[in-house]
Amino acid sequence: MLRKLFSCVIGIGLILLLCSVVSAQVKPGTFSVTPYLGGYLFDNDQKLATAPVKGISLGYNFTKYFGMEASGEYISTEYDLYVPDSRTTRVVNYRLDGVFNLLPDGRLVPFIFAGFGGQIVDYPATVSDRNAFAVDCGAGLKFFFTDWLALRADVRRIYVFDNSMKDLEFTMGVSFSFGGAGKTNGTRDESMPEKTRAPDAKQ
Repeated sequence: MLRKLFSCVIGIGLILLLCSVVSAQVKPGTFSVTPYLGGYLFDNDQKLATAPVKGISLGYNFTKYFGMEASGEYISTEYDLYVPDSRTTRVVNYRLDGVFNLLPDGRLVPFIFAGFGGQIVDYPATVSDRNAFAVDCGAGLKFFFTDWLALRADVRRIYVFDNSMKDLEFTMGVSFSFGGAGKTNGTRDESMPEKTRAPDAKQ
């Protein structure tokens, strides 16, 4: 199922790439919405199976280099140890990251990020639930098809402050951007009338 979803995202991206002829880059003052899917590997001490993760990120670029991003994600997994009832376990991660775009002026934009948040784990009925503080860091790539559409891939390490557990997450999503400063390409605005030349003083 997850493989099919990734293939669909990549296929759509290739089609858009072939149809697109405009330049793209990170622009200051833009908002972004990024739904994403991926895989989540829990620390062994979590006693949870590797599972798909799905989430959404909301971002804002203060400059073309620096932005902030708030994310929330959901994971449905299973408890590794035996319990009398269902082993189904639900996990929610939430965080706020600072994002630094390393090369913001082209189609392919590498970036790094770090932030903080929390993790809520709803274990089976016979196991105590957990709510812990967490910090994260990682890196990724964005490929812009147009000024407002990009394919994005992230790798993230999450440090959970409960027995120093370390989770690993890898995701791929589609980022939609809007807002931001207008284009300044140095061309004359065709909607403005040409300046009338002053009459020659000599008659």
